[in-house]
Amino acid sequence: MNTILVWKDYEKLNAFGREIDVTCLVRNELGTGRMLREKNEVMFTFCPDGRQLPYMPRRFPKGTWDITKVEKIKNPEIMAWEKDGQWFAKEIPGSRPVYYMKWWKIWTDAHQLVHTWSTIPGEKGPLYDHPNDEVVQDTGYLIHGSDSITTVGCGRGINEPDLDWLALKIIDGRANDDSFQLEVI
Repeated sequence: MNTILVWKDYEKLNAFGREIDVTCLVRNELGTGRMLREKNEVMFTFCPDGRQLPYMPRRFPKGTWDITKVEKIKNPEIMAWEKDGQWFAKEIPGSRPVYYMKWWKIWTDAHQLVHTWSTIPGEKGPLYDHPNDEVVQDTGYLIHGSDSITTVGCGRGINEPDLDWLALKIIDGRANDDSFQLEVI
């Protein structure tokens, strides 16, 4: 059996008769806050051929995509430390870890064309300069939990119990040879 999960307007994912919160707020040059020349925030593509080129993140592409893998995140990577609403690069007394990816990764075969960007040297690494004419295929779009309200194009599951439920439903179905697709509309 093939089951289609529907993600509408980057807010609600309808799966198995249940609606769960999944967002896709992406920081980029289109007005959602990615710094171009103020600090090192250059992101890199996940090209099918293994190249990683500078690009500006885009939202999860619309379309119908196969769900290819589900994996539990056992040791989430700390991206920063937070205390009283402020984020820090290193742990300070009384701070809590902030995780970019946590709980689950629900992988898809979603892909889209993106423009590469030229960069200029900065004190702590490259800075964005301008978009290039070169267009490449970007992959690596998935749904995952996160403490960050933004992603680099992935769907962000808001609630751990919802993401647990969704991941386990897909795992159970795949054990019975069911296939799953994510329709992004």
